Amino acid sequence: DYLQRGGIIHGLDMATSAKRDFIEAFQRLVLAPRGLDYKMQFTGPTGANAVESALKLARQATGRQNVVAFTNAFHGLSLGALAATGNEKYRTAGGVSLGDVTRLPYDGYLGAGVDTLDLLERMLDDPGSGLDLPAAVIVETIQGEGGINVAGA
Repeated sequence: DYLQRGGIIHGLDMATSAKRDFIEAFQRLVLAPRGLDYKMQFTGPTGANAVESALKLARQATGRQNVVAFTNAFHGLSLGALAATGNEKYRTAGGVSLGDVTRLPYDGYLGAGVDTLDLLERMLDDPGSGLDLPAAVIVETIQGEGGINVAGA
């Protein structure tokens, strides 16, 4: 119905009446009733934009730098997303060092009998593990780039 009434098909990151109406409705129906004074950020047209925004927000909110990412993950080609991407070919193409990411084995990476979530939890609980508390843990629940790897429950 919206499109048939002449609504925009996409606006990427442009200012549109649809975006304005959404912001006003969100403030009126969600933020104001809860007394929340939040800012809104709209990501650009790619998944990498969403990843960059999420990493930035997590780091600002926690005051931490480290991000936990997983083997064989692909998060995009901008520098923050590249840092969290598993494939060396993509990471080195950035031409700069990419830090503040700790990579751990994805579900099934060490075989069916190893629960890699248990490993993550153990490392987070153990101050001697060497894993700095992360600002975020980024998980690609269905990996496409590293093969079709689906995370278990």
